[in-house]
Amino acid sequence: MFQRLRRLAPELVAVPAGSFLLGATAEQAGASALRFGIPLEWCLEETPQQQVELPAFRISRGPASCAEYLAFVIATDHPTPPYWHGDEPPARLRDHPVTGISLNDARAYCRWLSTATSQEFRLPSEAEWEKAARADDGRTFPWGDEWEASLCNTAEGGAGATTPIGSHPRDASPYGCVDMAGNVEEWTISKYRPYPGSSLAPTRQDGVVVRGGSWNGDQAMARCASRHVRSPGLASPMRGFRVVCISE
Repeated sequence: MFQRLRRLAPELVAVPAGSFLLGATAEQAGASALRFGIPLEWCLEETPQQQVELPAFRISRGPASCAEYLAFVIATDHPTPPYWHGDEPPARLRDHPVTGISLNDARAYCRWLSTATSQEFRLPSEAEWEKAARADDGRTFPWGDEWEASLCNTAEGGAGATTPIGSHPRDASPYGCVDMAGNVEEWTISKYRPYPGSSLAPTRQDGVVVRGGSWNGDQAMARCASRHVRSPGLASPMRGFRVVCISE
C-alpha cells in the first residue's frame, strides 16, 4: 500500500478578490453553437454575460489525485472508486486525477481534509471555478482565445484516458491552475440555475453544475464558460474534483 501523504493539503494557488466576466454574450453563444455544431440552447445557458464580484480565495492547482484520495480512504475507510485494485489505486494512476466520484464522495473528502488540516475546504462554486480558469479578461480557454488540441487532454488529443496531473503545463490559467480545459470535468457546489437575466426556463433544478473539459470531451466543453449539468449521485470515469480553501 502506498505510504500516507506527508502533506495532506493540496498545492493551492491564490485568486485575488475582484470582479470578472462570467459566462458568454448572446453573440458568443451563437458563434460557439455554429463553430462546434452543438445546440444553441446549450450555449445560451452561458448567457447573459455579467460582471461578478468575488472575495479572494485559494483553489487547488490541479484536480484531486488518486494518491491524495487514497489518504482519505485510509483515514476514513470510505468506499473506493470501482477501478481501484481493492483498497488501492493502480500504481500507474496515483498521480492521475481520481475519477468515479459522486458529489457526496467529493464532499466527504472535503470534510475529512478540513479536519485533517485544520483548514476549511470545500468544492468551488461555478463562479469561483470560472474565475480561476479565465481570470478577469473573459478569455475562451485558460491559455487564451485560440484552440490548440496539443495544450490539453481532450478527445481531440486521442489519449483516451486520464493523464498525470499537470502533463499539459500550457493548459494553465493565469493564476496557475492546471487541467481546467481537459483531463477530467469537475464537480462544483452550485445547483443548476439559469443565470440572472436569462430568458431560459428553470429546468433541471435537481442537477449540479460541473465544469471543465475531460479526456472524453471535445473543445466545446473545454471552454471556460461551458456549463454541464449532472445528477449529484452519478459517478463517471470522466469526472473528478478540485477543492477551494476558504481559511485565511
